Amino acid sequence: MKAGQKFWTYIDETHHRGFIDVTFYKGLVYAVNRRKTIVSFDLCYSSDSKGNDMKTPNVLLQGGIHETYSPLTYLVKSLEGELWMVRRFVTIDDQGNNKGTHSLHVFKLEFDDKGEKLLGLTKLDSLGDNILFVGDNDPVSVSASYFSKYLQKDSIYYSDNYFDDEPVCYPQGPFDLGIYNVKDGRFGIHCPYKAYFKGKAPPIWVVPPFQWS
Repeated sequence: MKAGQKFWTYIDETHHRGFIDVTFYKGLVYAVNRRKTIVSFDLCYSSDSKGNDMKTPNVLLQGGIHETYSPLTYLVKSLEGELWMVRRFVTIDDQGNNKGTHSLHVFKLEFDDKGEKLLGLTKLDSLGDNILFVGDNDPVSVSASYFSKYLQKDSIYYSDNYFDDEPVCYPQGPFDLGIYNVKDGRFGIHCPYKAYFKGKAPPIWVVPPFQWS
């Protein structure tokens, strides 16, 4: 829904459902699901209060059952104004329990001028000046040069947000918290696990207002 609209914009979910991240980018809504399907659509000023007038999303990238399943996928806008997709892969044991993140892949999405066609999907081996924060809230990117004294370059800081797939909170609470370096594939720690995490809800990143200078 756009600010000022009286009614929601509904999309046809017949073949499009299960999206796990959504973002606004250059006037369109972009959504991605667990199998890498990416769609876009615009927010029209609908006068239909019952949602009978549904929009059909434009499929930019069609995933499928043969795609590598990623239970955590994010859409983030880079500092350069590009749209990136981050796919986070976790290890699942034989009992279906999450054992933690084992890798993250970052892709740059390239569109035509109207944003209606995907021209390229490029895997990145460096984030440039971007440091990414992903988790249960909106993914964000901050400047590595601006925060060079505090944050690690070419890194993704992630919090535990696999809870959506669990009927109850993990017995041990949120534990999958770390730093992943895109260049060398190494992991680091930004928040060591504490006993009082047990039974807690997953954390979120808090982004204060920045004034770049």
